[in-house]
Amino acid sequence: MELIGRQREVAEVATRLRDRRLVTVIGPAGIGKTSLALSVTREVAADYELGAHVVDLTRVDSARDVAGAIAAQLGFGTFDALINSPSEQPALVVVDNCEHVTAAAGDAIDALLASCEAPRVLATSRSPLDLPGESLVVLGPLGVPLPGTSDTNSDSVRLFLDRALDAGMPIADDQLDVVARLCRQLDGVPLALEVAAARTRTMQPAEILDHLRVGLDVLIRPRFRGHSRHRGLSDTVDWSYRLLPADAAALFDRLGVFAGPFSVDLTAAVGADVGLDRVAADRALHLLVDSSLVVVDRMAATTRFRLFESMRMFALHRLTEQGVLDQARGRLADHVVAAAAQEVAGVRRWDMAALGRLFTLYDNAAASLRWCLANDSDGGRGLLLCALFWGVVHQGHTDEIAGLCEDTLARWPDPAAPFAVDAIATAATARFLIGDVRGAFEMAKAVLDVAETSATAPVTLRRAMAYAARALGDVPAAMSWFAEAADRARGCGLITLALEADVNRAQLLAEAGDLTTAFELARAAHGESCAIGSPLNEVWAQSILAQLELRQEVGAGLDGVSLALEAARRINYPAAVAVNLRALGWGLTRVGRYQAAAEKLTELFDHLLARGGVAELRGALLTTAELLHALGNEFWDRLAATAFSLPLAGPTNCAMDSMAQLPPHRGLPMNRRDAVATARRELRLYLAGTPTAVPAQTAAAAGPAAAARLVDRGQFWEVTFAGRTAHLRASKGMTDIGLLLSDPGREIHCLQLMGAVVEEPSTGEVLDQRARSTYEQRIRDLQEDIDAAEADHDYSRADRSRLEMDALVDHLTAALGLSGRARRSGGSAERARSAVTQRIRSAIRGVDDAHAEFARHLETAITTGTYCMYRPENPVHWKRS
Repeated sequence: MELIGRQREVAEVATRLRDRRLVTVIGPAGIGKTSLALSVTREVAADYELGAHVVDLTRVDSARDVAGAIAAQLGFGTFDALINSPSEQPALVVVDNCEHVTAAAGDAIDALLASCEAPRVLATSRSPLDLPGESLVVLGPLGVPLPGTSDTNSDSVRLFLDRALDAGMPIADDQLDVVARLCRQLDGVPLALEVAAARTRTMQPAEILDHLRVGLDVLIRPRFRGHSRHRGLSDTVDWSYRLLPADAAALFDRLGVFAGPFSVDLTAAVGADVGLDRVAADRALHLLVDSSLVVVDRMAATTRFRLFESMRMFALHRLTEQGVLDQARGRLADHVVAAAAQEVAGVRRWDMAALGRLFTLYDNAAASLRWCLANDSDGGRGLLLCALFWGVVHQGHTDEIAGLCEDTLARWPDPAAPFAVDAIATAATARFLIGDVRGAFEMAKAVLDVAETSATAPVTLRRAMAYAARALGDVPAAMSWFAEAADRARGCGLITLALEADVNRAQLLAEAGDLTTAFELARAAHGESCAIGSPLNEVWAQSILAQLELRQEVGAGLDGVSLALEAARRINYPAAVAVNLRALGWGLTRVGRYQAAAEKLTELFDHLLARGGVAELRGALLTTAELLHALGNEFWDRLAATAFSLPLAGPTNCAMDSMAQLPPHRGLPMNRRDAVATARRELRLYLAGTPTAVPAQTAAAAGPAAAARLVDRGQFWEVTFAGRTAHLRASKGMTDIGLLLSDPGREIHCLQLMGAVVEEPSTGEVLDQRARSTYEQRIRDLQEDIDAAEADHDYSRADRSRLEMDALVDHLTAALGLSGRARRSGGSAERARSAVTQRIRSAIRGVDDAHAEFARHLETAITTGTYCMYRPENPVHWKRS
């Protein structure tokens, strides 16, 4: 539907997003914050290469779950995966409805913006997030006609008339005066106007106005104290609610217990609690949709429904007034547990339809588990819900599930309780996925003796132990656990899990050198998968068979990998897509088809970053290191070091890792984000035809060490490196670099680089918000002046502005923490560390434009922090004059 009366605000938000990373739309309930944000999204989505993505925080009730919910709705398993998945491609993230978890939402958004440079965030909230750099757009009501007028051009009247027309009830001209009074009565609040307009199907505008007047007299209660617009919206919901038939009103009350979107089946279940059969519940639901009290959730692949937060709060208040809120939440838990019991077997069988239903159920299952934790005396329901999450934890919500499982097992620790061992299997799997490999193994092993109380835990526990054992380097133990898991799975009819275990064991056999047995096992698994009609098992077995063929003969194996990749894409199987892209990158490198290998590895990084596949980044970095080594690019060393510093993710990645053929690496690991950014940059440069970085030993061999020279010429620095001479702008960062290059291998304290003599104590908060805003605006102005001066070739003016900007950046950096928040001053050492790091890295970025080889050399050879050091892989003798 058209967004009426907000054109100026849409343009304003779109403009601010162009030069600000965080814009927050604030205003009261029902004022149209979400509609405005979505309209802006449609307006500007094409400006972002990765598009626009909407996160709805009404799906969470607890501040602890906010970060995980943001990650999950953006397609990432964990919040850690999200913030460690860098991309140079811009994206817009809309975080909607922050008001009930403002602090947690602010912290999560702050962490996202601090760790990822590409995204911009558009948030909606009833109050500011109070984050550094936040740009606020205050959204007020729509304009209403002046008293005594019926101005049809006022935005509120236009909205009412438009929505009434949508409801099939065009308003006659002789009713416009009443419509104008109605719009004034509703204070121009868009949601109230829309709900009122929907009522024109059964009432005349004058009747609506009369009901509202009655409602105002009835609803002047303490809970409605506050701004009049809040009262107007509450009045609108209340009178709309009172006009519902009794069965629809009763269903609406019960819908308030839902924590997120809900299905028709769950609607029927809670409807039964108030005496509605399925037909009556379905009819009541559609009436609620028609009344704008329930909306269709368009984010799901299948039809789901949800309440606006204001509607949900109203429904919850109704349940509280009736004294049945706890009863209603307990009954919802019963319904969710009943649905979970039906789904557990399907999840264990890797049934795609069952997994889809489970993801639809997840929000309310998590909310029900929290209710059970607070209210149940025994763990029957809570442990079953944890068991159900085994199917979700592999695909998303990993952080949240790990926390819920830990809380549940702490509340009901008896491993002999029903579903306890299944819950422990979920918890152990979650621990493995978040990196606690040893903890995952020990947790599963501790209950293995009592696992026979469950049909599935003997399989899922051994599966978790096998994954952990391989990650810990014990290949024979991992093979043994997979063999046991397969036997147990077949014994209890879980054939798909048995096939997965067989394929995993085949990879380990190949690692151990027994290719013949590995092929036999993988081919048998593939044949059985086809026979039982399990597409996931079939594609996975096909992918691993192709990987085994690569081990045997690279050229022949490439065709099989390509076919497996096509099959994985046909059924949208992300893990198999990643495995086959990596295998293609490895194989194409082996046969010397470097450009094709670079294309596949670039595609692999795009694929992993789009879905948050952090666990597989180790393999992507290692295979990229192999390609860069073959190309003579010096960055292979640091990428390899980084890859080997990351945890092992599972048998498939371990098997590919064992195929790597690299000389011993001596480079220093980078953080994961920098490593990924470096890998993608070097792949992109190679594909663009830019010469790859020359290895340090090659540069040394190409000419005498004396060819390396760095000279301070006052207004600029002259550098000669790798046979090229360039002139670099003078800056404090270049002075720091010159000092480091003059004494390779020596750690220099950041205070020395800053020129400090005495370390100063803490002095309290360095900058208040007003001072900080002034600094930031001045820095922006100076940057614009520098750009304009350089465009005019007025380098003297540019240098003057740059000197001032350097000083301001130094001060501002010293005043702010890593997340960009104002910090309490930790003394001169802390301020120096931040300032020196910032200016050295800024200087290196500037060097890249004039002398790319020198910039790459500095990136790999200089480390920053409290102590800074220049340590090249191969000695370089620098002349300073």
